[in-house]
Order: sequence, then structure tokens, then C-alpha cells
Amino acid sequence: MKCSVLGVFLVGCTAFPAAIIAEDLVLFSDSFADVKGHIVTQTDGKIESSGAATRRVAPFMGTSQLAVGKLTIAALEDPATPGFDERPGVLALSFKTLPSAATYCGFAYLGGMAADRAMKLKELSEAPNLENLKRLKLKFRYKATNPLDAAATGASYGCRLEPLVDNSYNSRIAFDVLQATDKWQAFETTLDHGQNVENFLKTVSLAAPAGFKLVFAQTGPIANYQPGDTLLVDDIEVVRLSEQ
Repeated sequence: MKCSVLGVFLVGCTAFPAAIIAEDLVLFSDSFADVKGHIVTQTDGKIESSGAATRRVAPFMGTSQLAVGKLTIAALEDPATPGFDERPGVLALSFKTLPSAATYCGFAYLGGMAADRAMKLKELSEAPNLENLKRLKLKFRYKATNPLDAAATGASYGCRLEPLVDNSYNSRIAFDVLQATDKWQAFETTLDHGQNVENFLKTVSLAAPAGFKLVFAQTGPIANYQPGDTLLVDDIEVVRLSEQ
């Protein structure tokens, strides 16, 4: 039996289907487009807040007995400031007043207030191994501003991912320091490129945490900052990279 040229062509096409391009899977995302102006402040350990919270953001600090002056930091769910995409809605993390010394301070971001918008990352909790970290990428945009002194814009911030466990700092993945300027920048890294990965994986494996938090913190002495220094954060994402 003879086959027509067309028949052979069709068989060849069905034998070798067109490749399907896989896309990265978004595990968590937050554009801050729906924030309502909630603000939480902490002054020398005392926390106050106002407005309707849509995100879980917790300021923290360690004060020094030798400090002169008060340390006040604030996290604002800012509905007015444009983000990287020029649409309003960012997370604004600020140093309001600064003492002569401070042990540490910063902010922990846990995602949305609603349970389905928390930074659970069950894909990480269920497979705490190095190969999984290599496929999980953290992404966000960031920028520095200072409403009190425009010429002073620019500061450095520590960034880390921590499981929701006691003494979570010891189980952190620490990333490179953010050198924020008055221009929007992109942060992107797979989770295996951080420091302290071994302890992080050990804790996640043993504790099976219910979620994670992204921490932005003071790096170096408090004298490196000025009153008004603010870190704007936008478009946080955690994605699983596709298999190519």
C-alpha cells in the first residue's frame, strides 16, 4: 500500500506535537492595590495603630539603654503613592524619629489579613529541600524616599525570609542588603541563594510552619539613617519556576 505525501506529513505532525511553553506558577502575590491607609507605629516598644488593616505588618525593635532620643518606626498601607506600575498602592516602611543608638528594628510582612491571602507557601513547607528552594523565586520592587528631606533619599535595608516559629531569626534565609535609591529597583532571587539555608530547611522540616514572613530591617548602626527615611515596597511575588 502506498501512502500519499500528505498522509506522511500528517503522521509526522501527530508524532511530534508542537512544544508547549510552560509558565512559572505564582504561589503568592500582593500588588497592594486595595490597601486602605492603615498605619501601625512603634515607639520605644509601644505599638499603636489606626485605620482598617488589610495586611499583617508588624514593627519590631530592640532599644538601647544608652540611647538618647526615641525610636519611632511606622508601617503604612499607603493607598495614594504610585508603585512601580504607576498605579496607587504600596507598603511604606518608615523611620520617624531616631535615637543615638538602637540594637535593631524593622518590619515583618506576613501577607493579607484574610487567611487565603497570607504568605503560607505550603509548597515550601511540604517539601523543605534544597532542590525545591532552587525553583522558588522571591520577587518585589523597592524604592527609597524621604518626605522630610528629598536630598537625603537613599538607605540600606536588610531583607530576609523567616518561618513562623519561635526565635525565627535563627532560622532565617538572609538575602543581599537592599541599597535603595530614589529609583524603583527589582529584587529577584531563588531561595537557595540566601545565607543560613541549612538552618532554615532544618526548622521548616521539623516545625512545618503555618506560614512565612518577609522581613525588612535596619542594617548597620542606626546612625546610618535619617528621620523620614522610607522604604517603599510593591509587587511582592513568590513563584515556582517552570521546568524547561
